[in-house]
Amino acid sequence: MDNFVAPTTFIFARHSSLANRYIVPDYKLEAKGKRPFIQQHTSCSYAALAAAGCLRHKSRTKARAQSEEALGSQETDLSEVLQQTDVPRSLWPLLINAAEAEEKGVSSLARAARGVASWKETLSKGRTWKDEEGANWPVDNTLRSGWQQLLLDKGLPPLVRKYQKLADPLLASLLEIVEEFYSQEQEEQNDEEQDGDEGSEGQAQSNGEGQQTEGVESEDDRKARVEKLLEQLAEKWGAAAGAMKAAEAAFGSGAGPAMVEGFSQDGSQWHETLRGQMGELQALAKVLRRSPELRELVRNLGRRSAVRGPLQKLPEEVLKEGGQAGVIRSPAAPAEANGVCLSGTWDTMLPSEAQLLAAKLPMLRNLHHARRIEQSLLCYDRSAWLEDESKMSGRFEMRPVGKAGPLIVCLDTSGSMSGQREVLSKALVVECVRQAHRQRRPCYLYAFSGMGDLQEMELDMNEAGMRNVLDFLRRSFAGGTYLEDALAETARRLEQEAWRNADLLIVTDGELDLYTDASSIKKAQAEYGTKVVGLILADRGGDAMERLCDELYVTGSGSRGDVIAFPKLKLVSVEK
Repeated sequence: MDNFVAPTTFIFARHSSLANRYIVPDYKLEAKGKRPFIQQHTSCSYAALAAAGCLRHKSRTKARAQSEEALGSQETDLSEVLQQTDVPRSLWPLLINAAEAEEKGVSSLARAARGVASWKETLSKGRTWKDEEGANWPVDNTLRSGWQQLLLDKGLPPLVRKYQKLADPLLASLLEIVEEFYSQEQEEQNDEEQDGDEGSEGQAQSNGEGQQTEGVESEDDRKARVEKLLEQLAEKWGAAAGAMKAAEAAFGSGAGPAMVEGFSQDGSQWHETLRGQMGELQALAKVLRRSPELRELVRNLGRRSAVRGPLQKLPEEVLKEGGQAGVIRSPAAPAEANGVCLSGTWDTMLPSEAQLLAAKLPMLRNLHHARRIEQSLLCYDRSAWLEDESKMSGRFEMRPVGKAGPLIVCLDTSGSMSGQREVLSKALVVECVRQAHRQRRPCYLYAFSGMGDLQEMELDMNEAGMRNVLDFLRRSFAGGTYLEDALAETARRLEQEAWRNADLLIVTDGELDLYTDASSIKKAQAEYGTKVVGLILADRGGDAMERLCDELYVTGSGSRGDVIAFPKLKLVSVEK
């Protein structure tokens, strides 16, 4: 093989900033026998030689190790920079991209990391990071001032102070904007360089002194580009902030943490969920403020064990450490004597048992001790109902009953429920969510329309529950009316231990089939004491509802002039 010159340039790097380290200079391959060898004319790295395929296997292994070591040291530098700041790991990919788009190098990354950490600290205090306080990131003054003004206009700093978890999704949006800003700038420069390759010198001479050369972005163009980028961001976060405030007004204070969790889990999808929800939530909050009787009705439904109240047959609860909060019978807090029982304690035994202990005859004293060992001393029953950790024993007993227990709602979403009735129905769902969270009671919704069209969800104020509720509120009511599927599912749910104390609320306009099969729910009424309450959004109740319900209320038209609100509920007499 005669003299052969290898390619003069070869780039071997995983990272763009390391590319200049592995430029392969000129090499000359000369033949000696059957095995060529390398005559190096200029110095080069082992990594470059290995990349060119000019070293044997052992040398390639060594070159690969050196290359990985160089890359590892670079990655170590980036990791050390990020770990020295308070930037969460979830923002690291966006931070690296934004820093590289602005200016390549570790120094740019360190500046961006310090800037994000400072923004998070000031936002957590409910303030913006101002220039007079040393704000220096984003580096571009136009972009930084636009970001500061956006925060103030949308009222985001106080919201972040109230919900600290909102800071990370908000800063993630900022990093995306920074990357997009500098990427656009780089693309424009590349396009201008390509267009200006021919005749660039003549164009530059034709521009007189003091005139701006083509390719330099004017201040007005820069501001316009920043405004366009921030406009979409302002719309997205403005709608999110408004929806969060409206949700707090409608659902109560528990809605805020659930919605913030949604931003942390999936920000883009959660923004899409909240789009257009602010106005509807504000309207529903107004309906609830004008409907105190509806709130009272929901509050009184459901049964739960209580410390005081009328006695009713309910599932027995016994003490269990680590169990759910409940009410148990306990001698730890004796309130009054409820009768006589068999026990082995001396402090509550009857005087007749004390006489045996004080008797002079050893036989009587031995009898007392034997009965005490057998826990058969006659004692006053001084136990009381006490709130403690408990579990269901599977038996039933007479115990005090209170209100605000589990609630199951069967809601008619047929086409005849559209209009004002739809608004009232959705307001009732919002009230159920609010009270379920405030009173720590389970609540379940069955939304029924035509045959086989049954939607179900648990009304819980967590991220998944709020997403389901907001999706339901966005729906329009349509379809037929078929209640039997909802009643059958309700009966199956009442068989579960956690729902045996639940009451059923049926909300409809009364246009139900007279021959609706209610045998499953009738069985649950007899077995678990379930109370079925009907709420008719009309002037009169239908025959099917009167036959099905224990209590029946009608609302009338549900409007007061131009204002939608529940009027005073009217109780309809039901013959059983």
